[in-house]
Amino acid sequence: MIGRGLAASDRLHITSINRIEIGDNCLFGSGVFISDHNHGSYKGEDQSPPNEPPVIRKLVSHGPVIIGSNVWLGDNVVVIGPVRIGNGVVVGANSVITRDIPDNVIAAGIPAGIIKRFDGTIGKWEKLDRNFDKPNHS
Repeated sequence: MIGRGLAASDRLHITSINRIEIGDNCLFGSGVFISDHNHGSYKGEDQSPPNEPPVIRKLVSHGPVIIGSNVWLGDNVVVIGPVRIGNGVVVGANSVITRDIPDNVIAAGIPAGIIKRFDGTIGKWEKLDRNFDKPNHS
């Protein structure tokens, strides 16, 4: 399901065997890749052996990709499910999303972590310290 007002640049690649949902008014940069599955299984009971060619490994999804509304994915962002990206999220260019991202934050890196959070009481984005959970007032 794709919400209203999606704006996307070139080379957007969305591939799904389970479910991908995209909220309203999202902006996706060039080269964004979104998938809810992998070629093969690399956890759990029935794992894919390395001697099996990747092209014949079964497609495996461990859950959906849910992208909230008002989300901006920068150029070359990769999203691999299962993940939920909250409303109002900004993801920096060249980041890889492999875990859930809460509402109203900026995430970046490989794997992406939260680097800023919007403080609605002061109306500003605040940097977070290396623990990704405490405001950094330096």
